[in-house]
Amino acid sequence: MSGIISGMVLWQWQAYSEHAIAKKSSRSITQEIIVETHPKELKITQKLNGLVARKGYRLDFPDTLFKWNCKAGTGKACDSADESQYTFFSADDQMIFEYTVPINEKKKAFLLTNWFVKIPE
Repeated sequence: MSGIISGMVLWQWQAYSEHAIAKKSSRSITQEIIVETHPKELKITQKLNGLVARKGYRLDFPDTLFKWNCKAGTGKACDSADESQYTFFSADDQMIFEYTVPINEKKKAFLLTNWFVKIPE
């Protein structure tokens, strides 16, 4: 009985240790989204902070966006990480996306769904 209890305590300690290490290694990415309204479009600036410098990020861009661009925190254009137009390197810990979402000025209301850039992982 003593061996079984010792084994369970050891197993629980290992699981706790692995969880604590994983929690320490995870980074917190924050974002700030600024929306400017114009008669025919919404101009959106999305700032992502807390990225790993010189790491390639695969981005998920919604189909509703157009005229988008990516900048590093320094204001320079983002470097492409591979042949995909949606994979970029972060030059520093920040990426800034600027894009527009078209709106129909004749409609009084509309619902925005899936309207900002995401990092899937």
